[in-house]
Amino acid sequence: MIGCTTEAPAEIDPEQAAADRVAAAETVRRYFDAYNAGDVQALNENSCQAAQRTDASPPTFPTIVHDTGVPTITADSASVPVSMSIDGGATPSEPRTVTIPLVRDGGRWVFCMLERPTNG
Repeated sequence: MIGCTTEAPAEIDPEQAAADRVAAAETVRRYFDAYNAGDVQALNENSCQAAQRTDASPPTFPTIVHDTGVPTITADSASVPVSMSIDGGATPSEPRTVTIPLVRDGGRWVFCMLERPTNG
C-alpha cells in the first residue's frame, strides 16, 4: 500500500533524551545569565547564527529565572517551560511561566528568537 510502512519508528535512546533535556534547560539559564550581564560573547555562544549580536548592555530590569521545567523535545526543536520574573527593584513582577523555544544547531541547543526592532 502506498504510504504505509512496516518499519517501527526509530527508538529514542533514553539516556540521550535525558541529556538533551538537561542541555536545553542549561542553555536557557546560560542565555539569561548572559543577557542580564550584557555579555555579548556568551549571548552569541547560546544563540543561532541569525540571532548573533554585535553589542549588548545589562538591562535596567534583569530577568530572574526561578525554575526551568522539563523540556519537550521534537527532533531539532525544544520547548522549555521557564518560571521567570522581572527584577523591578522594590517591586519585582510576579513570576510567570513562559515557553522558550530552542533549536539544535551544530549539535547544540541554542536560542534563536530575534528581537523586534524598537521604534524610536
